[in-house]
Amino acid sequence: MNNDNQLIDDIWKNSFSQNKVVSILNNIYKSGKIPHAFLFVGPEGVGKHNIALKFTKLLNSNTKEEKREKIFHKIDQLLEPYVKYIIPLPTGKKSYEDDTQDNKQNYNDKMLDEISEEIDKKIKNPFYQLNITDANNIRIDSIREINKALSINFDDIKYRVILISNAELMNIQAQNALLKNLEEPPHNVIIILLTSNINKLLPTIISRCWLIQFNNLSNENVKNILINNFNVEEQLASDLSVFSNGSVSVAIDLMERDIYSLIEKSIFIIRYSIGRRYFQVLQELTNKKEYDENIIRYILQFIIMWLNDAIKLRYNKEAFFFKQYENQIRTFNERYPDASLNQVSLNLQKYLNMLDTNVNLNILILNIIFELASISLKE
Repeated sequence: MNNDNQLIDDIWKNSFSQNKVVSILNNIYKSGKIPHAFLFVGPEGVGKHNIALKFTKLLNSNTKEEKREKIFHKIDQLLEPYVKYIIPLPTGKKSYEDDTQDNKQNYNDKMLDEISEEIDKKIKNPFYQLNITDANNIRIDSIREINKALSINFDDIKYRVILISNAELMNIQAQNALLKNLEEPPHNVIIILLTSNINKLLPTIISRCWLIQFNNLSNENVKNILINNFNVEEQLASDLSVFSNGSVSVAIDLMERDIYSLIEKSIFIIRYSIGRRYFQVLQELTNKKEYDENIIRYILQFIIMWLNDAIKLRYNKEAFFFKQYENQIRTFNERYPDASLNQVSLNLQKYLNMLDTNVNLNILILNIIFELASISLKE
């Protein structure tokens, strides 16, 4: 029994504080009553893929050590028929409006090489986010491949796993095709769907899956993953983790966009908006060559964090984001002691939420500038 417990502990190493998820999956495994489908829900970059592979190993851990190690290696390598890995793919040369027919996507060598290279990166690093050109949906062909894979008799392992990444990108035909597998689950095959947006899945799919909710990672976990999995320098990893909102994917994106430059631009926008130098701010934020919606989103998030730090310092709280700017924030509070920062922060959060709608970006930017300018009205 002790050996079994040690094996389970070893499997779950480097689960990065997804303790609740691990506990639920452990209890399911020990009960012997394994649901035929799971839905792993949570933000990008919190370890859903990592946990899915570990759970696949756990399901197949009750075997002799030598055989078990070979099985675990093949699971890590995402090899069929142990794991059927389904991901969003480019449309290819052929495209059909009617996606119900068999569309074998005709990829050229460059596309095939790109797909292979990206999957190889994912195998080496479970926190790597696939970046395949124009891979924006999962078509019915990919779901049909499940049946082809399952038609091959294979009893080398107890459970085979169908792992569907970014399941929210299944088009409606693909979701309906998957629904048939969920309604008539194949023997000893587990389907695991990974998604960051459950609302894009059919209710009939959701109702047939065991829902597992993932939490955001701690800053320390994000930092360690960046250092160990992405070879990020320690100080940069630490700074990225603070602004990552518990997501490795966000941290990597911030690194690629130069987080320090984004911070400086955010402070520039605060300073110049409050100083009512509207033209300079508008010019900065509407620079089409440099900015896109995601950068505006990050800058607005940083501005809200900066204002929340100012609020915390008013109440002598020390846990804040912009530690290196503490003196500037204190000076800001001394100059604008009567500013309603709570209300400004709440209003800016509303504008941030509007970025998920079809809002006119230029009008939104103007509202952000005027909202920040209101801080100095009582000066």
